[in-house]
Amino acid sequence: MHLGSRNDPRLRVIGSLLVQILSEPAFNVLRTQEQLGYIVSCSQWALPGDVHFGIRILVQSERHPTYLEERVEAFLDFVKSKLETIPEKEFSEQKTGLERKWREAAKNLVEETNRYWGHIESGTLDFHRRGYFDLITPGSHANSRSSGDNDADLLREITKQEVLSLFLSNVHRSSSQRAKLSVHCVSRKPRPKILSSTALFEVDAVLEKNGITLPIAWMDQLPEPQTVSSTVQVLKEVVADPAAAVIVEKELAALAEKYPDDSDRHGVLPAGYVAVDDPKKFRDSLQVAEGAVPLVEWGDLPVSRF
Repeated sequence: MHLGSRNDPRLRVIGSLLVQILSEPAFNVLRTQEQLGYIVSCSQWALPGDVHFGIRILVQSERHPTYLEERVEAFLDFVKSKLETIPEKEFSEQKTGLERKWREAAKNLVEETNRYWGHIESGTLDFHRRGYFDLITPGSHANSRSSGDNDADLLREITKQEVLSLFLSNVHRSSSQRAKLSVHCVSRKPRPKILSSTALFEVDAVLEKNGITLPIAWMDQLPEPQTVSSTVQVLKEVVADPAAAVIVEKELAALAEKYPDDSDRHGVLPAGYVAVDDPKKFRDSLQVAEGAVPLVEWGDLPVSRF
């Protein structure tokens, strides 16, 4: 989700604070509570050229991406209510935590070099602020009094209303101006279908119509999770009849489709979405971002603390 130009100091700081506020709840809600997958993160994202930036939410899961899309949007609804009601004390603690990261001193020359080199490569030469490279470079909490306090000083002025306004205009789905790109990656190897409890209870009745009677305790032999393939394997051993085994496999596949387990639900894409069928054509339709320009005079350099 696009936030704007990083050359705007106030927008840059508000965006960084918004990411700081979203990061912990994203992990807690999407990973810990909903257990969507092992890899879940919410971080700042910079477009090539390091001029424009935004927010990136990443989820790697066994669930279908469309379902994950639904859960991410539901999470953003949760964040909306959180930002609208966040106590002033908690908001101040978020600002203090981010400021502490920005003002932490470099531990060695390597940390300090990595931090400044990012601004040289980007072309902004903005050595007196925290940037995207500071957030992704190992040991990047490097800082000194002469190099990075600009954003930290500005952070103290940011209000809760400014953060909420940016969220509502650029991140939440209620905004007509939100610019969001969602990339869905689907494995070529589909995961085994799970039999829902409804489907399992229908097995006996369906097979009896085909003249196949199962032992009363056949379900006790099923392993967890109760996939179609593992259930078919158990029932083949129970019926011990090749002809009946073929019927069992066919009927179980039909039941899995008729009564899908909740974990197999794909979800529904939001109304108004635009599918990108031709990536090159889509890329060519985008507005070209302005190039990076120096934001400080070359002579206005920080002094190394080493």
